[in-house]
Amino acid sequence: MPKITLSEENWKRLQKWAIPLEDSPDDAFRKMADTADLALQRGIPAPHLREDMNRRKSLDVQLTERLKADSRFSVRKIGATMTSWIHNPTGRGFGVTTNGRNVVFLPRKGQWDSDVDLKVLHTPEPKSGWSKADRIILKQPTDVEYVLKLIDADFPGLSQAA
Repeated sequence: MPKITLSEENWKRLQKWAIPLEDSPDDAFRKMADTADLALQRGIPAPHLREDMNRRKSLDVQLTERLKADSRFSVRKIGATMTSWIHNPTGRGFGVTTNGRNVVFLPRKGQWDSDVDLKVLHTPEPKSGWSKADRIILKQPTDVEYVLKLIDADFPGLSQAA
């Protein structure tokens, strides 16, 4: 088991998460980490992650601006957390989040090419209603170009529109 050393200040902060005479330091740390994870899931980044979120958010904006400027793409629907787009030549739809999550939802049939497969998360998102979609998370500037290339190439590997 690893041993760590905490400053007096951090030890006092950790103790706030513990039930006295009941929780171990590991229990207190787990509670603190669970709370931080929940905050991230709800879109509240930790201070040290805000810079990364802002960088990623700019990628989301960059993708949206590129789609707006291209006549091959039209807005189908604007929601609270996502804009639904349509690729005019094919009629296929896809979504781009607008809440700073930097996720692109692409409809699928589970037949992605191997290079696409490396960037796609194959987990459904039932809350969004995109249960038949894979997610690509924009993490670096090249991902914007990559997503545009996928969309423009008529969703390589898809046998039909979802």
